[in-house]
Amino acid sequence: MAANTTQSAAESSSSSSASSVNRSDASYVQVQAGQGIYRVAVNNGLTVEQLAQLNGISPTTKLYPGQQLRVK
Repeated sequence: MAANTTQSAAESSSSSSASSVNRSDASYVQVQAGQGIYRVAVNNGLTVEQLAQLNGISPTTKLYPGQQLRVK
């Protein structure tokens, strides 16, 4: 019976760690001088719409050097 308890604990532990891996799987980039949303998107294999949606911004939003944007 102790083996079942240990197995259940291990399964629930791995399930919760898998969830946290998915949440922390995000990647960010820093906007460089002269980059607009199109350049950041293309450099990271995204469309402007995808990049805007990931960051909760409009596709016409002006970006600033040093700004952090989520790309994954």
